[in-house]
Amino acid sequence: MKITELGRFLRILRLNNAEIMKTMAEKVNISVAYLSSVELGKKAPSSKMLKNIEMSYGLKGDELEQFRVAAAKSLDSLSIDLKDSSEEDKKLAMVFARKIQDLNGSEKEKLTRMLEKGGQHESITCD
Repeated sequence: MKITELGRFLRILRLNNAEIMKTMAEKVNISVAYLSSVELGKKAPSSKMLKNIEMSYGLKGDELEQFRVAAAKSLDSLSIDLKDSSEEDKKLAMVFARKIQDLNGSEKEKLTRMLEKGGQHESITCD
């Protein structure tokens, strides 16, 4: 089986910290078998595992962003805590979740660029 983008990130993280798989697994409170399965794409990472990696390794800046992108590519579903969000934000999140699959590649690219720029608007047409 081919290593995932998350698996590659985790291996590099271990190498940069001179750790073996067993050390990383213990550090983030998971089994070596589970860590191996996640790296190889056989199992999806749990949100708890991902949070423990962020905390245990103090990921920040570009490294944190790379980790989150790699992790997102390994997930079949994503949960967002909206408990402290406004009703408007909750509605936006729900509409986005329902409509994302209806967007074409160009619309997704434009939306991604707009959001990454912090809301500077670019014309997006979605029907």
